Amino acid sequence: MQAEHRAAWARKWEISDVVIDAYVITDSDGRIQEHNRAFFALFQQNPKAKRIARKLKGMPVSQAMQVDRDIV
Repeated sequence: MQAEHRAAWARKWEISDVVIDAYVITDSDGRIQEHNRAFFALFQQNPKAKRIARKLKGMPVSQAMQVDRDIV
């Protein structure tokens, strides 16, 4: 890629266009109902976390990860 082309491409994109935030949706009891791939990817760092990631749906958020406040 030539320097001019790279500069034009860099100006076209904002960081918010390429960064995807992790999110999780819970029910009123704090159990995970839905999550996106970015949230799932948070658990791919080690084997123990991968085992948790396979069972996220229906699991209480507080059991899946440490949270600083009550999110329900």
